[in-house]
Order: sequence, then C-alpha cells, then structure tokens
Amino acid sequence: MTKLQAAQAAIIRKVKATKSLATLRQVDLTLSLPNDEWLDNLPPAIRKALAESDDQIARGETVPHAEVMQRARRWANR
Repeated sequence: MTKLQAAQAAIIRKVKATKSLATLRQVDLTLSLPNDEWLDNLPPAIRKALAESDDQIARGETVPHAEVMQRARRWANR
C-alpha cells in the first residue's frame, strides 16, 4: 500500500466513523474545491507578486484590518 493509499484509507475510516453531518458537509465541500493547479497556471508576474506579499507577511509588514477600514472611510469621505 502506498502512502497515498494509506492516507486515503485512514480518512475513509474516519468519515465512516463520524456521526456529524456538519463534519461530512465540510469534508464534501473541501473535496469539491478545485485543486491548487490554478496557482501554477498564473502568469509569472502574478506569481511573483504573490510571493512578494507572502514575504511581506512573514516580515510582519502588514496593516491591521481596523486601520485599513479607517483609511478607506477617510478616503471615501474626502
């Protein structure tokens, strides 16, 4: 049995054992989402911009949501 098959079997056991409809709905929704291949098909410039933004987040160069909203309100009211 491959690692993938073992992982699939373990998940199937958990799904069969669950009594929670909400959990099953979450699993179904997750499995219905498109895979990550779309990311690989983005233009290089977009992938570079996303990588740069990830780096900014890692360095803590972010703006809190409340501050963004405050700036947006000021901008909208000028």
